[in-house]
Amino acid sequence: MITKTAIKDGTIQTLCRQCDMRCGLNIHIAEGKISDISGLESHAQNRGRICHKGRAGMDLVYKSDRLLKPLKKNSEGTFTEISYSEAMLEIANKMSDIKDTYGARSMGVWKGEALGFFQQEEYARRFVHAFGSPNYFSNDSQCYNGRYIGYSLVQGYWNGCPDFENSKVILLWGANLPFSHPPFARLIADARAKGAKLIVIDPRLVEISYRADILAHPLPGTDGALAWGLANYLIEKKKYDFQFVQKYSVGFDQFVQYAKKFTPDFVETQTGVERKIVVEIAEMIIQNIPKVINYVGNGLEHQENGINNIRTVACLGGLCGAVDIEGGDTWPDGIRTRDAAERYN
Repeated sequence: MITKTAIKDGTIQTLCRQCDMRCGLNIHIAEGKISDISGLESHAQNRGRICHKGRAGMDLVYKSDRLLKPLKKNSEGTFTEISYSEAMLEIANKMSDIKDTYGARSMGVWKGEALGFFQQEEYARRFVHAFGSPNYFSNDSQCYNGRYIGYSLVQGYWNGCPDFENSKVILLWGANLPFSHPPFARLIADARAKGAKLIVIDPRLVEISYRADILAHPLPGTDGALAWGLANYLIEKKKYDFQFVQKYSVGFDQFVQYAKKFTPDFVETQTGVERKIVVEIAEMIIQNIPKVINYVGNGLEHQENGINNIRTVACLGGLCGAVDIEGGDTWPDGIRTRDAAERYN
């Protein structure tokens, strides 16, 4: 396959679309071929830093073992190259046979994450819905959807980019930002330079752990118990944001009753996090209310109780009054775009 660059020599500034960060990139071109990829210093998001995926972007174009043509598996397990028209016809015929035999709902579409994945998502969703099936799945099922659902159920929105720079205490739940979101790691470093505290909650000893003021290692899947314990501590000490809770919460009395059993001792038995660590985290939150950020990584989404754990973390943010404020979980203002997908009814 022949690839062509927009210019023969020089540098083109663009965005990375291998995740939703949209970091600024410099694409360096020499003699009609990409020679290097670097971060764009003037970009407000990443300010010159990019992750390993961004640096490996050249592989999307030049990797020698990329699949460039359709391959059909033979009976002995090897693959033979076929044309695109043959491949499309075989796939279409097989889908039609399955639909006729088992019904349209027996088919589903799974979409991975790649360049321009939001647009691809809408096309894939529209395609499977037109086929007659509601069964659309994607990488979002284990990366983003759990957080979106959990936070939307509690506070009506989820913001993947909270106001780290102006926060006073940052709790990272199952997130190793130097590897997954390097620009966020820089923002946290800036906040810590201004006196912000960092609490890392993760079963593993990850890179960001070495920068933590407090480190907690809960058993996998027990983050919700820890969040309930922190919420209960704030309630028992009467150190939560009374005004915010009174004005914006529903069902707070039931929340208080359920939280009562999550004493520091009980949380220790459920999570493995020592009682004194639970208290230290709660006291650090109290000292810095309301500029508290709870950033949930996809580590919580990889548990069967992930959404409910995330809901509890979101409730903890509400107790702090850290919703839609500077230094907290700001309300994102999205770009109004048309929806390319026809929703299944």
